[in-house]
Formats: sequence, C-alpha cells, structure tokens
Amino acid sequence: MPDILRTGLSGLLAFQRALDTTSHNIANANTPGYSRQRVEFATRPAFPAGNGFIGAGVEVSTVRRLTSEYLVQQARTSGTDLSELDTLAARAEQLSNLLGDSSSGLSAAIQRFTNATRELAAQPTSEAARAAMLGEAASMIDRLKSFDRRIEDLDRSSGVTINADVNEINTLARSIATLNSKIVSSGAQAGQPPNDLLDERDRKLDELAKHIAISTVVQDGNSVSVFIANGQPLVLNTSVNEMVVTADNFDPSRSRLSMGATDVDITDFVEGGSLGGMLEFQQGMLDDVRTELGRVAFTITQSVNSVQQRGLDLDGNLGQSLFNISSARALSGSANAGTASVTVDRVDIGQLEASDFRLEFDGSSWSLRRWPDGTTTPLTGSGTAADPLLGAGLSMLVSGAPVAGDQFLVRPYDGVISQLGVGLSSGRQLAAASALRADSGPGNSGAATAGVPSVTDPANPALLTDVAIAFIDGTSYSINGSGSFAYTPGQPIQVNGWTLEINGAPIAGDSFTVRRNAGAVGDNSNAALMASSIDEPVLNGGRISAVGAIDSFVSRLASDTRRYQAAHDAQQLLFDEDMGARDAVSGVNLDEEAANMLRMQQAYQAAAQVIRVADTLFESLLAATRR
Repeated sequence: MPDILRTGLSGLLAFQRALDTTSHNIANANTPGYSRQRVEFATRPAFPAGNGFIGAGVEVSTVRRLTSEYLVQQARTSGTDLSELDTLAARAEQLSNLLGDSSSGLSAAIQRFTNATRELAAQPTSEAARAAMLGEAASMIDRLKSFDRRIEDLDRSSGVTINADVNEINTLARSIATLNSKIVSSGAQAGQPPNDLLDERDRKLDELAKHIAISTVVQDGNSVSVFIANGQPLVLNTSVNEMVVTADNFDPSRSRLSMGATDVDITDFVEGGSLGGMLEFQQGMLDDVRTELGRVAFTITQSVNSVQQRGLDLDGNLGQSLFNISSARALSGSANAGTASVTVDRVDIGQLEASDFRLEFDGSSWSLRRWPDGTTTPLTGSGTAADPLLGAGLSMLVSGAPVAGDQFLVRPYDGVISQLGVGLSSGRQLAAASALRADSGPGNSGAATAGVPSVTDPANPALLTDVAIAFIDGTSYSINGSGSFAYTPGQPIQVNGWTLEINGAPIAGDSFTVRRNAGAVGDNSNAALMASSIDEPVLNGGRISAVGAIDSFVSRLASDTRRYQAAHDAQQLLFDEDMGARDAVSGVNLDEEAANMLRMQQAYQAAAQVIRVADTLFESLLAATRR
C-alpha cells in the first residue's frame, strides 16, 4: 500500500542511481569507445483507492546505453576503408620514391648506361670510353639489383605484416567470443543489458574492422556473430573459426589465407582494413612492379646483347654477350600428382607481357592463363621438343608425365635481375664495329651500291667467310661463281646468316664482296646500333621501347600513389565526419552531464525532504498517541 515514506524512498533510490550513472559518464568522458548511459525512470504501479488510484512513486526501469547501431556501423566501415587506404598509400609511396627519383631512380640508371653507349659510338677507338661503358653497365646492374633487393624486402615485410594481422584478428575474435559469453550470461542474470560489456565488445569490433572488412549479425541474448571474406564465419556466438596462414601452392615465401574449420582458401576474397590493403599491395602493385622491372631489364640487356653479338670488338673478334641473362622459370604446384617439369625460354620480345602465367593440364591439353586475373592466353603446340608450347612470347618444353590437374606458375622474368651480370672482362671486347662489310667490285659500271651487311644469325659458322656476289644481269646473280639466283630490286640478299641490301639498279658484271670487317677499328656502326637498340620499340608488339615502358611504368606508379593519397585524405575526412556523428549520439558532453548532476542532485534533495516530512508526520503521530 502506498505511503509518503515509501514514495519518497523510491525517489531517493532512483535519483541516487541517476547520480551514479551521471558520475560514471563523467569518469569515462575520455574512455575510447565509451557510450554514455542514461537512467530511464518509470512510475511504480498505482494502488486503487475509493476515490481513485494513489501513486506509489518511481522506479528505474533500465540504464539505457545511448548509441545508434547505424552510426556505429557507418563509422566502423569508414575505419575499415581508411585503414586499407593508409596501407596502400604508404606502401605505394615507398615504391614511387624508390623507382621515380630523378637522380637515383630507374630512368636515371638506364640513361647513364645509354649515354655511355652513345659515347662509345662517338669514340669507338677510345679505351676510356670503352671502360666507361663497361663500368656503367656494371653500375646499371648494381642499381637494378638494389631495386630488386628493396622489392624483396618489401615483399618479406608484407608477409610479416600479413601474419601479424592474422594473429591480431584471431586474438580479437577470441576476445569477442568471450565477451559474447559474458554478455549473454550477465543479461540473463540481471534481465538488463550489460552496457559496459557491450561497449567493450564494440571496441573490439572496431579494432577488428581496422584489420579486415567485417559484417555482424546480432543473435538472441545480445550475442553477435562476425563474418568476413565472402561470408565466411569468424565468430559464431561463443565459438571462433580462426584464420590460418598457409604457404602458397607455388611460392612457399608467399602466404595464403584459409579458415581453420573449413580449410576454405579465402585469400582472393579478403577485403578492407590493413590486411586487405597489404594483400592488394603485395599481390597487385608489388608483383606488377617486380614483373615490369624484370621485363625492362631483360629487354634492354637482351637487345644490347643481340647487337653486341653481331659486331667485331677492338681485337677483331666477333662480339660476345655483354650481359649474362638467366632463363625464365616455371614453378611446379605443390599439389601436382604427375612427374612433369617445364622448361621455359623467351623467344619473342615483342610478345612478352608484364605478367606471370598459370600453365594448366586438363588431362589431354594445356592452357595458359595470365595470373592472377585468369585471362586465357592463346597457346599452341603439344610441349614436345619438336612441337613446344608457344604463347605470350614464350616457348615451353614439357618433360615427364603430367596428369589432369597439374599446374605450373610460369614466371618469365623471375631471377632476371638477381642473376644478371656483366659477361665481358675488358672494354676492348665491346663490339663497336660491324662484323662485315661489302666492297664494290673494281669494274662496276652500274648505279648499284651496297649497304652495310646486317647480321641475322651470329651463330652461323660461315658468317665471316668471304662471299662474292656477281650480277649476271639486273635480275639474277651468282654466289662465289656458282648458281643463278633471282634478284628482286628492293629485296635483300641473304647468305650465311647475314642480309645485304643493294641500292640502285645493278647491271651485268657488277659485283660485290662481303667479307670480315678486319682492321676497321674506327668503325662505330655497331655501337650506334647498340645505342639505338635501347630506344627501339620492341615491346607490346613493337609499339613501345624499353625506355618508353620505363617512363610509362614510373608515371603510372606515381599516378597510383597520388590516387591512393588523395583517396586516403578524402576517406580521412569522411571517417572524421562519421566519428563525429557517432560521438554526437554516444559521446559524453561534460556540460550536459554537469547539468544532469545538478538536476538529479536537486531531485535527490527533494526526495530526501519528502522522507523528512514523513518522519515529522510519524513523530507527530507518535507524540499524539503518548498523551
């Protein structure tokens, strides 16, 4: 039955809880992730009287946690995107600074070697120019290797970071599962939501979202389940399905990610956060840089070698390779059941792509796909020595017995830079002069003149053998006095691994002798070809040179870096706005709490006064009964 004492006492207790809650808010004003709380009051059930219902006072129905799930999720998603962009922007800037520096970057290293090659063409007899070119070749290799080592360092550090992220994700997942258990238990015992535990769980979810994109589903009892990567469960109520780091099928130094309970590979589905950003950097930008750097290094060195082998050095010897270049590689999949192995050769620079490839056997035929985008590349041949597999500028020879499902990762440029070296010991071995020359016969009376013979096959054993060409008439000629070969004006004559263009119209009796270019130490024609070969458009089907590819590649890298940085700055503003919107609802305002404190203090004092009145009335009643 209601009375003034009980009514006053209910108010006293209720306002005491409100003061406790307000002081709790003030104490946690600077606690990260804390959501302010508010006591919700409700009237006690009234008691019926003959003349109506008499109120019985007040009670605390609940302590409400002031938060907006929508704003919390929005801020969490913004944090995920910001963390990913922060990783990408920082790593992209490292690569851009490494390769794009005007004095120590990739273009500068190639340009110094190109300049030394041109200096040799200008001074083919200069021992100093030859030594300088050989030195710049070694310097270019050293610089390329330093780039390659730095990229390897970034790759390793990325792998360490990926492992650390996965460990942290698993730790947070276990914490969330433990909090789920506490929240369900506490809520069941008290019949009210455990606000501080809910805040702690939200903080863990926010931290988790910085590492990987997540989605959450609230279950009965305020338990939450967490899903990642294409809907894979990470936390289901109080159980955890931990992420596992495994070695890549082809490259053990690379990591793959799977879910422990299901062993499902989720690497390609992981998005967002520092883990998603690091995977995107490692498997996207970093691999692209390594591949493009290897392609450029191979193109330049192979082009120079090709010209060097077609000329004569200062001692009159046929040129040897200036650069030692390694072969391409094919990595066998760890799950392969067959005994096959694959040998890869680069056969067409113009068709070589800045990509790795996946070579797969279906039991009857082979297919070639760019990796990692999976685009199919045309492939011919059966893989035998007589009929090798040909595709993307590569020749692949299969030995052993493959079985259906066998796979190989073909890396056209793997090890190109790390195994690159200078193959000459002296500048005198630089082949600045043409290997052959064509002399006109003394009795020539026609208008025909011969150009410089162009070597097409330096390995031909008869390359340097003298060849006499005598025109029988304007449309036929003999070789060393034998045969009659048809001559078409404008078409080169091909013999012994060289070709010769005749300018003008020859007549009967005109002759030319192609011989070794002996004694021509001042000849610079091959050195000029060597210098121009670096600028020759041979890549992408003859549309771009190695130097052009470098410029395009470095510019694209700088552009990507600026794009990531701009996106990061924009995302930072969005994240700050989302956090501000969340804090406007959940954050503690000390001025507001001070006002609440004063208001509740006055209400508490008023309730105490009610109790004092009840005491006075009770004392008056007792005094009246004692008389």
